[in-house]
Amino acid sequence: MVSELYKRELIELSHNPYHFGKPKKIFSSHETFNPLCGDKITVYQSIDPSKAIELWFESVSCIICSASASILMKHSEGMDLNDGLEFIKEVQNAINDGSLCNHKFPKALHCLEEINNYPSRITCATLPWKTAFELLK
Repeated sequence: MVSELYKRELIELSHNPYHFGKPKKIFSSHETFNPLCGDKITVYQSIDPSKAIELWFESVSCIICSASASILMKHSEGMDLNDGLEFIKEVQNAINDGSLCNHKFPKALHCLEEINNYPSRITCATLPWKTAFELLK
């Protein structure tokens, strides 16, 4: 089972997610649905991505997906488009192979490290990242 520390962090992030909701101004959006568990997420880019990344999200999802989205919104904010796309791709790969702690990612991402031990939940953690990548590419 996911350690108590990480479980607490996931719950806290999902109860108070960063940039949750529809922004006042929407430059573009992309929605993704996971038919295996029912998670649905819409990611919004609120400004022209050629200026900087500023993502928001709405979701009907589990705490893993919501917490992962919150981390993505916070830690991609202000990145330029190329750096943001590279960051998103690297995090997605690290979640898939269970190597988040082996990179110089923000420590907030470490709460997703153990997800790799539960293969059916990896899609929950990567769904926001996949959605944001599709939106921004």
